[in-house]
Amino acid sequence: MGKQGHTIVRRRKQPERPPSSIESNQLSEHEDSEQPDQHDTRNLKRPRLDRNTIEESTIGNIGQNRNIISDTYQSPNAIPHNRIVAPNDSSEDAEVVRPHGSVIPDIRVQHPQQNSKSYAERSKETEKKWNELLEDLQKQFKNCYNDGGPKCTDLVEPVTAALKFCECREKEAYKRDIICFFYMGVKKISFTCCKCEEIPVTLLRHSLITSSPFEPKIAFHLPLIEWYSLLRAEGQLSCQAFSFAFTTLHKSKIIKSDTLRKALGNVFFVYEKIVETVDQQLLQYELNEIPQEERSACPACPTKRDAAEENKGSYMSVAIDGNQQLRRLKRNEQDKEKASCSLYFKADEYQNAFGENVMETQMPSNNDDDIVCTSNFDVANKSLQAINKPRFHETGVVGCICKHDIALEFTTMYQSGEGFKYPLALVKVMTEKYSNKIHVYYDIACRFKHALSVYFPELKRSGSKTAIGVFHSIGHSMSCQVYNNPRFIEYMGLVDGEQCERVWSYLGKFVSITRQMSAERRMLTLSHAITHYNKKHLFNIPNTIWRRWLKAKKMIEDANKMIGAYDPSLLTDNSKKLKEKWEEFVKEVTFDPGSNTNTAISEEARKIQYANELHNFYKNQTSQQKTNIVESLERALKADGIIEMRWGDGSENYKNYYRMGQERLLEKEKAHLKAVIVGRTLLQDQLYHTTKLGHKASKKLKSSITNVRTTAMPILKRYNDICKKLERYEDVRSYKDICNLKSDFWDFEVDTVTFRVLREHMNKKRAQEEIDIIKIEEVRVKRYAMRQCQALETAVKKFHRQEGTKVLLYYRLLDAEDFYLRVYGYHYNRGESFVIPGETHLYEAFDGVDDNLEGVNNYNEGTEDEDNINNEDSGADETESQDDVQVDRVAVDRLYEEIENEEEKDDEEENEENVDVNTDICF
Repeated sequence: MGKQGHTIVRRRKQPERPPSSIESNQLSEHEDSEQPDQHDTRNLKRPRLDRNTIEESTIGNIGQNRNIISDTYQSPNAIPHNRIVAPNDSSEDAEVVRPHGSVIPDIRVQHPQQNSKSYAERSKETEKKWNELLEDLQKQFKNCYNDGGPKCTDLVEPVTAALKFCECREKEAYKRDIICFFYMGVKKISFTCCKCEEIPVTLLRHSLITSSPFEPKIAFHLPLIEWYSLLRAEGQLSCQAFSFAFTTLHKSKIIKSDTLRKALGNVFFVYEKIVETVDQQLLQYELNEIPQEERSACPACPTKRDAAEENKGSYMSVAIDGNQQLRRLKRNEQDKEKASCSLYFKADEYQNAFGENVMETQMPSNNDDDIVCTSNFDVANKSLQAINKPRFHETGVVGCICKHDIALEFTTMYQSGEGFKYPLALVKVMTEKYSNKIHVYYDIACRFKHALSVYFPELKRSGSKTAIGVFHSIGHSMSCQVYNNPRFIEYMGLVDGEQCERVWSYLGKFVSITRQMSAERRMLTLSHAITHYNKKHLFNIPNTIWRRWLKAKKMIEDANKMIGAYDPSLLTDNSKKLKEKWEEFVKEVTFDPGSNTNTAISEEARKIQYANELHNFYKNQTSQQKTNIVESLERALKADGIIEMRWGDGSENYKNYYRMGQERLLEKEKAHLKAVIVGRTLLQDQLYHTTKLGHKASKKLKSSITNVRTTAMPILKRYNDICKKLERYEDVRSYKDICNLKSDFWDFEVDTVTFRVLREHMNKKRAQEEIDIIKIEEVRVKRYAMRQCQALETAVKKFHRQEGTKVLLYYRLLDAEDFYLRVYGYHYNRGESFVIPGETHLYEAFDGVDDNLEGVNNYNEGTEDEDNINNEDSGADETESQDDVQVDRVAVDRLYEEIENEEEKDDEEENEENVDVNTDICF
């Protein structure tokens, strides 16, 4: 309220009409309508209100809106001005009366309430429609490559005659204006369509993917989607960032950045569905030419045929680990959908086969043969994840990665922590796909190995082993490391077991992108990222194997220097002394208090046992249980003639044998303490004398050293209690006293230098095993490269020249030939009858000799044959072009010979300097 006699009128922006399209993120469906909607008042010019005719009034909240409006304003619709329709009332006669008696109309009557569907319902309808069109879209996608595939510089013609592709008799044509996004910019194009074919299928024939299956307004060109797909996989670029950059670069005012973001998200996931299905079809064409026993996801890993061989390289090494950052927020309480993906997440089907409580029921006990780790870990504690259970449906993923960093299999964690059922499901898939020869690396393998032996006993029978990753093993006690550190286990090579950490480093960049996605889109995003990760690492496998070979050679040299400096004789005695010292060290750090008990109990031991039970009986004579135990022992001892009557409380036999038993128990507790403290000392030595330890590794070592106190304190307490019973109070010690190895408590001194020598000895053995394994893997990779090129070449020949499938298979063949070149060092020779399909503009452009020369020559031959058939009358021009080609070939051959001669000279020099390098590996 302003000054007296004046009224302030506040206008509220009228609510816009709710969208009527099934897909909310598309443009208005009435954009091309010539006549305005009779209910739409957004573009109508309102009459200027006269202040003298405005009546001051206030209306209370109706729903959640407050309206202040003049009585003199007349709505375009003929509605009495003394009525107002309530927002939730469908009756036209609904009215609201002002406090002083007058009534007003409501503009919201201009938008009659529609039967709008929820977002979830619209999403399901859209997804169902896309699934119905998926098969037709796949066919049209492959047809887009009939002539070599769309170029990034292509632009669809303004008017496209699509009726010639229509097979219906009655041509019911209509035009549709589509805003098309190209690599070069934005363009609005009018398409001629037929009612017998869906618009998305018609547009994909022109290399355009629509953002909606229902009357779309926006479409994206395939090269643009491919470009964004690569940016998303390599740089983790979101749709929002790409849309903003695109609209800013092209200064497009046709569409807003936010609308483009929504449309791009829809198109990208449709494109991923199409590409994933087509890729599986192309892969099947390749695998049809390869025997079943020779198939493997990783070229260097053993196949089923290789697993039948008896050598170190016949075992597959995989690392298993979980990532609880890749979780998804639930949209509501009903959001319990589980997305499936047969490509990488087949293990989801086997989770229920192992149950929820597999970890608690299959934990090893002290009676088992395996040493129980004394370290404390929370990685498998499901109760820690109970806090986040209501917020998240998928609480993370568990992955299985081979030692060559190729992702093999994953499984999703659902509202739980990292239980044992997830790695067991992964092992189930691996045994089905490959064989029972699998070395498993897991962060808590010391606890997981028992469950693995229960559910997969065939792994233990085949010689498979379990180990902890090198980085995580330093967080375990020394008694655990000697059995589970891969550097101390035979036939493990130099695998570090930390492949999963490298995959998580890459997939961790998708955490923020996938956190609020739907279950299906999250699965598509992860599959897309994993596929890109595998392609990069598969192409670099020759370099990876070469670096591993160099590392093994250097490790052998360093170990020889360390061992030779300690004792030169250890290098010539075939390591027998070092082997004996290692066995002694293992016994020392893995002392078991109950290991000295014999099955045949001597007479002296039975008297000691009787004295201990008498001590408990005299201490608590009212206990009937103690009385029964003593009487039972006395009957057995009297029957064997060991005693004649019960020993009294003050008898010499009772005192002597009780004291003897306590002294023996004291020796056991001290030996147990010795094993724990020796392990602590070696962990300290590892912390201060091991190189290349980062912050995380140092932190783990410090945590492991701290955990030794938790293990040692109960043992020390029992030791001090025995000393007090024997009245040897001078022998009572504190934890600080026993940690000091120079104190009078210990009669020994830990030789840390010897331990370093033993550690280098084990590293040398693993390095020698690694070189043997690499030689086998080299042969395997070469066989894979040759086999893949031959299979793809055969598959390409089975299709007609202009078929899109043939062109796509040819692109895969070019990638296989690049891998072949990296493996062998020279190009793959195709058959003489091979004809290059379609337009190969994307791959055949070359600069210099480093590109695929064989492919260029074959391409020139194929194009010459085609020109001879189609242009028989072009004599002079054709001969000139052939002469040019011959001149180019001669020049290229000369350059190639010069380079080969230089490479041969370099090889000869390398042979003179280091003969072993070229004899061990050919990469």
